[in-house]
Amino acid sequence: MSSLDAQRPRRSLRTESRRTGDDVYVVRLNGQVIELDGPAGMFWRLFDGRLSVTEAAAAVASCYDAPPDVVEADAGEFVEDMIGRGFLVADP
Repeated sequence: MSSLDAQRPRRSLRTESRRTGDDVYVVRLNGQVIELDGPAGMFWRLFDGRLSVTEAAAAVASCYDAPPDVVEADAGEFVEDMIGRGFLVADP
């Protein structure tokens, strides 16, 4: 099992997000505002603590008809960035 199989990220309770379109979200945290669209918006919606990064990446790859290994690598980078910025958390 890879670390992406075990990691089940969720949105930080300190974030506020608003859906503005199909898989388009405007997210706010401590004065930072970001817009997530396309695959990033879908990841944001899927990361609720129930799915692993691998499972979410498989859903996004299927939806966007993209290579699963590429989407999984992108998902891992997205999660690391969003955890580092405080938008996502990953409980042990």
